Amino acid sequence: MPRNPVNQLRNVIQDAVRSPADKLVNIFYNPLSGFSGDLLHNFGNNPANQFTADDLLAVSTFGIQFSPITIQRLVASSEADYLLELLPRPSVPLWKGALPLPGTPYGEIWELLLSLDGIGITSASKLLARKRPALTPMLDSVVVKHLRLAKNGYNLTKAELVPALESLAAAIADDELRANIDLLQPTPAHHNATPIPTLRLLDTAIWMQQSGSRLAKNARAKVGLIRHSLAHS
Repeated sequence: MPRNPVNQLRNVIQDAVRSPADKLVNIFYNPLSGFSGDLLHNFGNNPANQFTADDLLAVSTFGIQFSPITIQRLVASSEADYLLELLPRPSVPLWKGALPLPGTPYGEIWELLLSLDGIGITSASKLLARKRPALTPMLDSVVVKHLRLAKNGYNLTKAELVPALESLAAAIADDELRANIDLLQPTPAHHNATPIPTLRLLDTAIWMQQSGSRLAKNARAKVGLIRHSLAHS
């Protein structure tokens, strides 16, 4: 009998949030650790239905750069803001929210962001994770690879976006699995009083265990975890 792909994904996620994931997440959100921590959600002005210069600065802490024309279209134009207003409210989670299907506001804002100069799936996901943190996971190469969401390994294509989010939504619709992810909440002194969203905790745990960055490797060594990294981002 073929294996259920949703159950397989759940097993991968469950493994990713086992100890020492909690220790690594705590290090990531410690403002003295050198990581970006909760800047994505709590830096500067972050209105739910408007892109601002602070959004670009917050996302840039993850190594994303924006071209002048993209900055103009995101910050000086209201075309993306109109679509943000049509999205589910920020508290609506992926497993109860919308998929970026063609013709829907969520699908259209993905299309708009991906049409901008220099913006790919990773950059767009980080912008939307800033605005809708419960709905949009950060789809960088490390997370995509570990969750096996892309056929080529590291990078999702536009055609793979909806199936990937659909699979992830089905996997974390499981109450027990989400509860285990939420146990990774870092020490309150290490972040803003607002709890870190479930999707963000998951991608942090995966990235800290699998990234090839020097800081991540040092953190793994600190907690006694030796693991081959899957990517260098």
